[in-house]
Amino acid sequence: MTSLATLLHRGLTEGHDTILIAADGAAVTRTEFRAMVAAARRALWSYGDPRGRRIALHGAVTPPLLAFLIAGLIDGAVVVPLDAELPALRKVQMIELAQASLVVDFEGDGSLAPRAPGASAPGAT
Repeated sequence: MTSLATLLHRGLTEGHDTILIAADGAAVTRTEFRAMVAAARRALWSYGDPRGRRIALHGAVTPPLLAFLIAGLIDGAVVVPLDAELPALRKVQMIELAQASLVVDFEGDGSLAPRAPGASAPGAT
């Protein structure tokens, strides 16, 4: 049986270098996205072994957020996406219920206020 991590890895490495993601006027090729996922994996590992960790990703769906999502899934993390449009209190509740040990905030606009324990900018705890 093929694992999800294997399927995601194949999707990043096999095929033509065509546009993989097109969103909000930005286009990202397979090669560019593969580099983004590699950087996200390094960032996640810089906080320790991500396998089995609960990681919350806060923000609108953008290529950098998707790269962290894919990186977390490849490395065996439990990823909890938090929509930027949710009320702040609901986001905090979701982080607490998920018992996220790392929160990556792609918005950086204070919309997680009141700040959840561990809320951070991309690449920080």
